[in-house]
Amino acid sequence: MKKQEINDEKKELIELIKLIDGNFEIKRDIIVWKNVVYLFLLLFGASSVFCIVVLVMWGISTLFGELPIESKVGILIADLALLVAFVSIGVNAPEIPLKRKITYQEHVEINYDKMKSKVKEGQRLFLKALVMMKCKQPDISLKEIYDMDNSLFNEKRLLNRLYE
Repeated sequence: MKKQEINDEKKELIELIKLIDGNFEIKRDIIVWKNVVYLFLLLFGASSVFCIVVLVMWGISTLFGELPIESKVGILIADLALLVAFVSIGVNAPEIPLKRKITYQEHVEINYDKMKSKVKEGQRLFLKALVMMKCKQPDISLKEIYDMDNSLFNEKRLLNRLYE
């Protein structure tokens, strides 16, 4: 290789490193919207059913006038059972996970997808390898590591990172 080509490759690598250091984002957890919607529908549906049952029971009792005590007890037990069921839904709702931790691979994909449009096609493998490095130590600047030991950033070592 000519000296000019080596310098151009180093400049491109340094630009990639700066791009990653400037745009890298680490997220601790994500909201699982499917579970939020499920919880909302569950609670909305449960409260709607409860209101409908109460209205039907009230309508039956007013339509037939004074009911015998056995019927009133039966209606009361049914209402209490329904109320217990809805309360148990509310008590168990916090067990439905609304957030979850993001995995290492998801961090790599999120950051890679965000930055891949900013680099040339031929640099995307190196971009992914550098993003993988950054995901392992997100608080440390890749530029600082490069300045300390640039042998970690040669083409062969970067490509090996893709299959670690």
